[in-house]
Amino acid sequence: MMTTTCAGDGNLSASTADFCPVNNMAAKFPHTWSGLYQYIVVDFWEIYGDPLAKNVPLCGDGPWKIAGLVSIYLSFVFYFGPKMMKNRPAYKLEKTIRYYDWLHVVANGVCSIFAIYMTRGTLDCWGCKQTGSIDNFWDATNLYLGGAYFACKFFDLMDTVFFILRKKDRQVSTLHVCHHAVMPFAAYSAIKFAPLGRTAFVGIINSLIHTVMYFYYALASYGPSMAKYLWWKKYITTLQMIQFIAIILHSIQGAFFIPCNFPIGISILEFLHGFFFLRSFWAFFKNEYTPIKTKPNLAQCNQLNVIRKLNGGDCLTNGKQHFKGA
Repeated sequence: MMTTTCAGDGNLSASTADFCPVNNMAAKFPHTWSGLYQYIVVDFWEIYGDPLAKNVPLCGDGPWKIAGLVSIYLSFVFYFGPKMMKNRPAYKLEKTIRYYDWLHVVANGVCSIFAIYMTRGTLDCWGCKQTGSIDNFWDATNLYLGGAYFACKFFDLMDTVFFILRKKDRQVSTLHVCHHAVMPFAAYSAIKFAPLGRTAFVGIINSLIHTVMYFYYALASYGPSMAKYLWWKKYITTLQMIQFIAIILHSIQGAFFIPCNFPIGISILEFLHGFFFLRSFWAFFKNEYTPIKTKPNLAQCNQLNVIRKLNGGDCLTNGKQHFKGA
């Protein structure tokens, strides 16, 4: 007997997949406009989505609620925020941002430590596992940790909100906004189609890096008195580049070197994510930690702003970037 998982139905025992009604739906491509609309909005996500995703808020159906929240974010960034601040002085948010940084440290640190333990030191992230049972303690815990990571991607949107409230408009580059707007969809895709096992790797390593990075910026927020303890800033960027190399290797291993049919689309997205940011961080590293003969132009600043938050100074006038990680 072969076990077949139907979206929304749990595990069903059947001699063939034909006994699964949702799988039958997959063979019926819509031939009317209304049917196409139903397929795109509802059926596609039911057919190919993992049933476990229904246990994570906003992941039970299509990504339309996420699209609504991201649309609110974009509306504030490009219209309502600048309009509100046009005739207002910049808000002083030093303490708020300090608490924000410490909250990042706690949230990312706790989640990453638990996730490393629950995945046996990430060993479970290199095999074929991609789903499980909500009745299994280990599977359920890993699923909820993934949900916490997903929630953090919405919390990260406050980076841009703080920029606008402080009137740091140069920091709100197109690439920065696109990065923050896309990440909730990326996390959703992992939970929706392969919520356990392999897809946890990116969340774990990214949460670890965020813990170190925001710990540095939380300390830096206390002012010049902490400067002598912050000599290790350069190594944060090195850790970030190691992170993206690991993500690239993980995606290649998932696409070519595991004996199972893991969704190739997720491996491709993982590779593109790692490659793009490795390239961007390497450009930043060379610009930040090597002698600068000429000042960077606006296009270079905008490219670098997507990977770090501007932290003191204008990269066009100072001739040296001082960024805070995004």
